[in-house]
Amino acid sequence: APEDTGPASYNATAAMEQLMIPREVVVLATRTDAAGAVTVDRIPVGSFPLVTKKTVPSAGWKVCKYQQAGYFGRGSCTTYAVLDSLCVKVSQSQGGAWAADATFGDVGCAPTFQWKPEKTRRIHAPQNGAAPRLSTIRMAGAGFVQVRSARDPHVAALNITEGSMFFAERAAEASAAGTVLLIVGLALLVPGVLLAVPYVRRASRGVAVFKNQRRFDKLDDEAFDNVL
Repeated sequence: APEDTGPASYNATAAMEQLMIPREVVVLATRTDAAGAVTVDRIPVGSFPLVTKKTVPSAGWKVCKYQQAGYFGRGSCTTYAVLDSLCVKVSQSQGGAWAADATFGDVGCAPTFQWKPEKTRRIHAPQNGAAPRLSTIRMAGAGFVQVRSARDPHVAALNITEGSMFFAERAAEASAAGTVLLIVGLALLVPGVLLAVPYVRRASRGVAVFKNQRRFDKLDDEAFDNVL
């Protein structure tokens, strides 16, 4: 029997080129009418590559490697990202057919991604300039699709709060702004108080001198009356 030499070698660059080709994603929705007839609706979501490669100018290798998880070369940073997930919101027409719903600007589920259906996750680029291995992409655990109703209250709440799900955000911002203005006002008041201290002290000494002079004048008048 032939010896087992392990998994066959492959061309990582060629495999990565195939994964970077956009593929059409279609969601199938099954519905049953009153007569029991089954209809399958095809809901196109869009075309997306499993892996995305970007090369952009970079200020240095440290920024590229440690902040962008990329490979630095010739003044540019090359990064790779995998398709983490897809989320599409759907709605039903009056005829009962399901279709992708582009409310709020696109068919996605959250304003965090500008209502785009795709969510990507960056993976570390090899520092030798080669393409990432397939094992790295498998470890990322990419590739699930989520379907939500366009009438989902969670989607509406995300739209109202711009993705934060914090309904008291405006009140909190107003409170924080008031606190900042109070602190700035107190900070501006301190120099004025310090500048006014010498004048207050000088005025206090003047009042004391004036009172002492009035007291001496009163004593002189009493002595003159006694002489008379």
